[in-house]
Amino acid sequence: RVICLELLILLTFQTSALDWHRQQEPSHRTSYLNALELRGNESLVGSGDESEGQEDVLKNIFHEFYGNSSHTDHFKLLKEDGSSVLVGARNVIYNLSLPNLLEFTEERIDWSCSLEDKNNCDLKGKSDPECQNYIRVLSVIGPDRLLVCGTNCYSPLCRHYHYTDGQYRVEREFSGRGYAPFDPTHNSTSLYTSGHLYAATVADF
Repeated sequence: RVICLELLILLTFQTSALDWHRQQEPSHRTSYLNALELRGNESLVGSGDESEGQEDVLKNIFHEFYGNSSHTDHFKLLKEDGSSVLVGARNVIYNLSLPNLLEFTEERIDWSCSLEDKNNCDLKGKSDPECQNYIRVLSVIGPDRLLVCGTNCYSPLCRHYHYTDGQYRVEREFSGRGYAPFDPTHNSTSLYTSGHLYAATVADF
C-alpha cells in the first residue's frame, strides 16, 4: 500500500512537471530557438561534411549588425515588436528587421547635438567621443508618435517625434535630465504609462 502511494505521488509530480514544461514553450518557434536546438545536437553529429553543413546552416540563421565601424556606438536595445528592433546608438536610432538584422534605412532617425551643445561639452573638458548624442530612451506615446531621449553632449535632451509623410519629424523638445544619463556608459531604464515617463538613471555627471 505504501509503495502504491509513493508511485502515485511520483506519477502526479511527473505529470505536473510535463504540464509546466508545455506552458513554458513559446507560442511559435523562432529561428534562434531552432538554431539553439541544432547546436544542442552538434555532439550527436560526426565530423566531416555533415558538421560543416550544419555550420553553414547556423551562419545563415545568425546575423550580425555592426552599425558605424569608425567609432563606438554604445548600442542599446530600445524596443522590440517581434518583427523588428529599434536600437539606440551614436547620433542615430536604427530600425532593424528580425531575424536577419537588415536596416530599414527609410525609418532611421538621425539626431546629433547642436553646435552650441557641442561647444558647451568641449568646455566641460569632455572628449569628442563623449560629446555626442547617444540615444538611451524610447517609448511609443501614441499612433506614429515616439518619445526619444539622448545624452546630447552631456546635456540630456528629449524629443517628441511624429511619423508623417514617410519620415519622423520633431514636434517638441524638453530637458532630458533625470530621464537619460549624461554618459552613455551609465545604466538607465524607463517606462511610459498613463501619459507619463518614469525613468531611473544617473542624474548628474
